[in-house]
Amino acid sequence: MKLGINTYPFLWTATIEEAFEEINQIGFKQVEILTSPPFFPLHSDEIMKADKINSLKKNFNINIHSLNLPGQDINLASPFKEMREFSENQYKKLINLAKNTDIPYIVMPPGRLHPLLPPDFEWIWGITKPHIESLVEYAAQNNVTMLIENIPSLFLQSSEQIKYVIEEINSENLGVIYDVANGFMVENPVEGIKMLNDKIKLVHLSDTTQTKWAHDVIGTGDVDFESVYTALEVIHYKGVCILEIIHPQAKEGLLKSIDNLISQNWKIEY
Repeated sequence: MKLGINTYPFLWTATIEEAFEEINQIGFKQVEILTSPPFFPLHSDEIMKADKINSLKKNFNINIHSLNLPGQDINLASPFKEMREFSENQYKKLINLAKNTDIPYIVMPPGRLHPLLPPDFEWIWGITKPHIESLVEYAAQNNVTMLIENIPSLFLQSSEQIKYVIEEINSENLGVIYDVANGFMVENPVEGIKMLNDKIKLVHLSDTTQTKWAHDVIGTGDVDFESVYTALEVIHYKGVCILEIIHPQAKEGLLKSIDNLISQNWKIEY
């Protein structure tokens, strides 16, 4: 299984150049970039330039598979139209950047719900669907694929919900990034992987317990990664599995995670 890394653990502690250098030293060649300031500016006055991304790819001999816009400051499922439009425009900036840097995927958190009084699924899907359709159409025009991520407490949490949305939109430019730790909070990840099957284009790996949601070092939580590996083999998954580990010492957390995957019978390549 091909293994990659999300730049998440470098968000507050390194520049993108410093992060790529450390990633290269560890030996990773497959990368997902967390596109959040200060690590990755998106404001029109200082937005990350395609030339810089292309230079980093070349200098460090790294493949960038996806750009991941965190969901805490955007919301495609907001009841406020202005927020939905702002969120859509942020994604379009990333699509433009992906087009000019040959990055195939944009990770798309589905949007947040009111934590105490969430609306019915049908209502929130009614106001969100046009924005997802617009983004998927724009992505298709630019040879980019949008990936919905399963996230607990957000609009689309389960594989069943995501499968419904994928079938509703019905586009080759809309797929899934399955997050194993996120899935573990609401379902059996093995069943979730099997349900979404060939719609899964990328996978996020980290560990968690069901009592406290986390993106911890693999082997420190309750996720059965041997069963996850078997499920990916069953669906003939050929994509990259991205380590999305949050740890104060990035290198230490990543290397421990790799060791623990190997101990659970993962066959890994970089």
